[in-house]
Amino acid sequence: MEETTRFKLRRAVREDAPFLARCLMEAMGGEVMEREATERDRRVLKVLEQLCGREDTLYSWLFATVAETEGGAYVGASIAYRGVEYHERRLVSFGLAREIITFDTEKMEDEAEAGELYLDTLVVLPQWRRQGAGGLLMRRWLRQAEETGLTATLICALDNGKAHRLYESMGLRDVRRAFVFGEYYQKMALIKG
Repeated sequence: MEETTRFKLRRAVREDAPFLARCLMEAMGGEVMEREATERDRRVLKVLEQLCGREDTLYSWLFATVAETEGGAYVGASIAYRGVEYHERRLVSFGLAREIITFDTEKMEDEAEAGELYLDTLVVLPQWRRQGAGGLLMRRWLRQAEETGLTATLICALDNGKAHRLYESMGLRDVRRAFVFGEYYQKMALIKG
């Protein structure tokens, strides 16, 4: 378990699936952390919880790291997986999530590929933001990529300059545009040397 004076990191367990689902929805722009969930939110969260509770999806608890306080309260989470597994897991994930998907999955590029450790999701709860938890989760992911010999990659929304600057400050560089989820994103990678 990695720790700071304020937060600790641990590998997720299946019982974290409801929290991981909320993080995933927040990362998708659902912003469910600071408001009461609507009926549609609850339907989406039910599907996402199923995805996070399985072992064969992109969003499985097996790929998640949880940040929490010393007292065990959730602070945030990240989900990162090997690109070599992406396409097969994408088919399973999107098949299970068919009822909540609003874009044409056939036109979507693969976000990750062999040789990559892809950071899919990183969310910190609003009350814990700007206190170091996000950086702690990012550094864990970058270290994991280095230890496994994989290239750390992610995508960033084209209009999210704040996130883009953060990723650049951590050594990631633009590599190409990627068409995913019905729009273009900037794919970034940690380029060594």
